[in-house]
Amino acid sequence: YDFLANCAPKCYGVEDAGDGKHFVIMEDLTYGLVRPCFMDVKLGTCSAGEDASPEKKAAMREKDLATTTHDLGVRIVGMKYFDSEKGDFVKHDKPWGKALTKQNIQ
Repeated sequence: YDFLANCAPKCYGVEDAGDGKHFVIMEDLTYGLVRPCFMDVKLGTCSAGEDASPEKKAAMREKDLATTTHDLGVRIVGMKYFDSEKGDFVKHDKPWGKALTKQNIQ
């Protein structure tokens, strides 16, 4: 997977937030871009990891069956892009992504 290395952000470590939470510090791949576009895509037909608890696996299976994950093996979680006709960004969030179906996805 060396060819993907240039597409993945560099990791600069983990920061302790002081409240028991930790944050991964990553490179901003959009730095310097004028109108960056994003799309969060989940690939595969099963969202649960192998180490997930039975409860988590059941919850993720429900989500997979209710979205395009199960039928298409892909789920668009959200996106943000620049619409040149409107002169502004358009944002689609999780509810929009969950509403996509095999019939209405293009």
